[in-house]
Amino acid sequence: MFPFWYRVCPGSSYAEWAAHAIHQSRDCKSTIIKDGKGDMAFYDDPGGQTRYDAGVLYDDVSPAPAGRKKLKITLNLSKKTILDAIAYCRLIVQKLTGNTKFTTPDPALTALTTAATEAETANTAYESSKETTKQLLTVRNQKWDAMNALITKEAAYVGGHSDTTADVESAGFSATPPASPTQIPAQVINLSVTQGDNNGALDQHWDPDPTAKSYELQTSTDPMTDSSFTHRDTVTKSSCTTTGLTSGTRIWSRVRAVNPAGKGPWSEPVSKIVP
Repeated sequence: MFPFWYRVCPGSSYAEWAAHAIHQSRDCKSTIIKDGKGDMAFYDDPGGQTRYDAGVLYDDVSPAPAGRKKLKITLNLSKKTILDAIAYCRLIVQKLTGNTKFTTPDPALTALTTAATEAETANTAYESSKETTKQLLTVRNQKWDAMNALITKEAAYVGGHSDTTADVESAGFSATPPASPTQIPAQVINLSVTQGDNNGALDQHWDPDPTAKSYELQTSTDPMTDSSFTHRDTVTKSSCTTTGLTSGTRIWSRVRAVNPAGKGPWSEPVSKIVP
């Protein structure tokens, strides 16, 4: 069989064919067709009809070999817990070890094994620290609550022994002066008078007024008139004990609330025999 260039160009000598193997002639050409997947030399006669032994036109593009499709692997690593991910990593190492289909894993199985071990160690340390942190947090909160309880108790002490905001501030606390009422107190109601624990004493009680800063108490002997009452006491609570009264006499009592806006009206007078 003659070389195919000779068959393409009848009449050419073998020497001419050899020369053409290196240099292109005027009528016959050699080209390399590149389709991105493989190279193939094609030879044409001027008419483009000469076929190679296999029956393929010399300028036909050779079919590209079928490429291997790259399979998409579903990992869902973001949905795995760290323990699940570690177990998954070790399963991969186990399955790839000695697997004749995958002889050169990339990354190496030793790298995966090391990564799983380091992740497990770090997670163990983290979980341990969480438990320690939880215990420390519990102790801290207990100490914090105990401290706040003592501060609150100290504040009550300072507040009970302070006359002004400056007194409170001198102890390191802050105080907001109470707002001054804009109206005088209402009439005190439900005044009751009972015998005291001792002779010559009466106990007075009444409903407290939230706007009152203090209360004034007056008493009168019987018979009672508007001018017969005399001042007995000024108290800050809604109760009072009047002593030094003459046993067996009837005593009338009345009370009124006082605040910075003024003095409220007197309560209805109530009488009681002094024990």
